[in-house]
Amino acid sequence: MVRRGNRVWPLLAIVGLVVSMVMCGPGGGEATSTLTPTPTLTATLYPPGATDSPGGPGPGGGTATPTVESIVGPTVEPTAETSPCESLSASLEVKVLVGPAAVVGLETHAVGSVPFVVTSGGPPYGVEGGGHISYHDVLVEDEINYDVTFEADVALDGSCEDTPGSTQLVLDLDMNWNQVVEVTAPDFHGVYPVAGDNTAIVTLPLIDGASASVGGEGMVEVVLHLGR
Repeated sequence: MVRRGNRVWPLLAIVGLVVSMVMCGPGGGEATSTLTPTPTLTATLYPPGATDSPGGPGPGGGTATPTVESIVGPTVEPTAETSPCESLSASLEVKVLVGPAAVVGLETHAVGSVPFVVTSGGPPYGVEGGGHISYHDVLVEDEINYDVTFEADVALDGSCEDTPGSTQLVLDLDMNWNQVVEVTAPDFHGVYPVAGDNTAIVTLPLIDGASASVGGEGMVEVVLHLGR
């Protein structure tokens, strides 16, 4: 007959050993349980209008409000247009009809250049100039010599007028002249001097090649040349 009590005790001893090992843990001490705290989210309410908080959104914070800077470019002042009259330098080609020369068939006109300049730095632009015209021609026909000489001093003054839409020259032309016709034949010799002083007002648009007649019947013709 087997006693049951002898088999129970060894079993109880083994169970006790296992429990003891579980309670003591690897180091032989008491087992401890560590609890990891669960983070809690807390909502914070701020009064209306608060935009900043220390370190972030909320009242009194250090978040900077972005500033939009307007970039203004350099101011460009309108440039005043330079008047065509300013520092003008030009000339008049003057053609004078030499009557006696035309009658006998010689070159009909004495031609000369009269330079002029603007004498003031701003409106009204004054104009001054002057020049000399010299002419000499000889015709020999049937033993008769026709010798014609023409000399003239020309003075200019007036203004260069710059108005919206047009620019023109208004010039007082003064011409002091003298003419000599000498006729020589086998039995004749004659000298016929003539002199005069003529003035006229000439108006020309400030355009290269502009022309005008003075005195009627082509007595004097002028042609404008810009630049000298």
